[in-house]
Amino acid sequence: MQGIQTRATPCDRPVKKRSKKKGGSGGSSKSVREVVLEFLATHISSCLRPSLQRMKQKIQQQQALEKNEESASRACFNA
Repeated sequence: MQGIQTRATPCDRPVKKRSKKKGGSGGSSKSVREVVLEFLATHISSCLRPSLQRMKQKIQQQQALEKNEESASRACFNA
């Protein structure tokens, strides 16, 4: 009988802990949707950072080229 009782109490403990966690999450102001959206936003942003950096570099290169062309055309007009 003692062996059965000791096996039963550890099984009961996680259930109680889970119910406390559920109560804690239910009491918090964030809904499940908000938590999921936050996770997705952080995950997506971490996935997109390298491509965003590449896009910024391309834009900066393009702007630099345009400035060089403008300065070259001004030099031609001034001469």
